Amino acid sequence: MEIGKKLRQARTQAGLTQEQAAERILVSRQTVSNWETGKSFPDLLSIVRCSELYGVSLDALLKGDDTVRKQMETEVRTQAFRRKFLAVEGGIPGGAALLVKSDGSSRAVT
Repeated sequence: MEIGKKLRQARTQAGLTQEQAAERILVSRQTVSNWETGKSFPDLLSIVRCSELYGVSLDALLKGDDTVRKQMETEVRTQAFRRKFLAVEGGIPGGAALLVKSDGSSRAVT
């Protein structure tokens, strides 16, 4: 089952409207609707909040939905890249950036 369907089922079993869930998860009602219809996917923090609010394990929400798993893996890699980039950005004089190629070589650019 897709995560949107799982989220809708968990929300309705918890006896909450989309509006009530949105208020507690700290998103808009439209965002909850988009998740449940598969138009968008929740970020990791929102999935954790849904899990807590609905009383459903993260495994129950996430397992079996490869689309969400792949998106979360991409988010994690992007966040890791940003942390590395920001750490390097402050360490090179003049605000230069360090470009790292896939072969491991790197060079500073201004």
